Amino acid sequence: MPFSILHVSDLHFGDCNEHLKKSLKAFVENKKPDLILATGDLAERPRKADLRSARIFLDDLAKQCCA
Repeated sequence: MPFSILHVSDLHFGDCNEHLKKSLKAFVENKKPDLILATGDLAERPRKADLRSARIFLDDLAKQCCA
């Protein structure tokens, strides 16, 4: 049984490219990975708002996994 993992790294919310976010979301919706592994810097700086934005974005991506 195949199992797919999507690894994303260094999203740098706070200095994030909106086109990249849209492309990544479309990729996840199309491929439906079983797991998303997010590593590296989630935010450009450790500001709560940037970390919260990263969390919301990753939660939205997770809802597309295996859906």
